[in-house]
Amino acid sequence: MDQTKFDNLITRFTTALEGALARLPADFCSGFKYTSTGMNYTHPIILAELAKIVANESDVRHVGVDVRLNWQGNESGLRSREKCRFQPDVVGFDDAFRPMIFVDYESPNSSDERIIHKDIGPYLRWREVTLHSAPYLLFTTLPEVKSPKWEVRYTSDAGYGAAAKGKKEEVQNNPFQFWKSVWRLAPEIRNLRWVAILNINCQSVSRVRFDE
Repeated sequence: MDQTKFDNLITRFTTALEGALARLPADFCSGFKYTSTGMNYTHPIILAELAKIVANESDVRHVGVDVRLNWQGNESGLRSREKCRFQPDVVGFDDAFRPMIFVDYESPNSSDERIIHKDIGPYLRWREVTLHSAPYLLFTTLPEVKSPKWEVRYTSDAGYGAAAKGKKEEVQNNPFQFWKSVWRLAPEIRNLRWVAILNINCQSVSRVRFDE
């Protein structure tokens, strides 16, 4: 895949997802109302929309949800004795079940430090071990505006929300900018070829860039 095709892929997903968001309540992705006990709808509904978008890609013939790509190093195409564990939310396959695109989605409840060790890290490891480079799109859900009701969770858990401990006001001032500043420090961010992080800001979607 060349850069133009990758950029076009991102544009297609952005446009299609914004169309889906427009059909949902305006506050569906701007807080925790739909990410709560009894109304935990954000993740399954947005994930279903992303799966539909993957299915519409011209080179995709099959769509897998919650796919376990756990391979041993002695299997075909892998380096000797190497292992990798990669479990993306959605995979678009071609006729021969070769992965053509990977998609992960993180709701307001999990758009924090986890995207590094849970999402990006495993993809980079999979790419290194298998020598395949199907594009990877990771969607987060963080308002880019002041959000006084934004919940700051898991601050005692390293690798989750620990970076926000004692910084509730700073996070609520702009959840997206806070977590972007945390992600920027991760070494994995320097290796994002054919990887795009796209953030859902209320009802709009835009690519996260670290060169700005």
